[in-house]
Amino acid sequence: MKMQKRNRKDRCTKGSFLNNSIVVGILTILLVFTLSVYIAKVVIPASDRVDCLKLQKQSVEYKDNGFYITKSERDICDAVGLPVNAPIITN
Repeated sequence: MKMQKRNRKDRCTKGSFLNNSIVVGILTILLVFTLSVYIAKVVIPASDRVDCLKLQKQSVEYKDNGFYITKSERDICDAVGLPVNAPIITN
């Protein structure tokens, strides 16, 4: 009994290739969206937290030397729950 060779058209038709491309495109968009949300919710606040810890340390070390922070630094540190005890510099 001899096996018949399958025709290339039987394996991958134009329609199935297009459907596969759409599925891959949708999955790629979902992956990019998920990574963006992860970065916005986890990575950036962790970076802000590290910066606020540095500012807290500097505010203690340079307390007598006129250490100031900006309003945006104060707002960020208050938002992550790490208030910095230093005066705000104004222009």
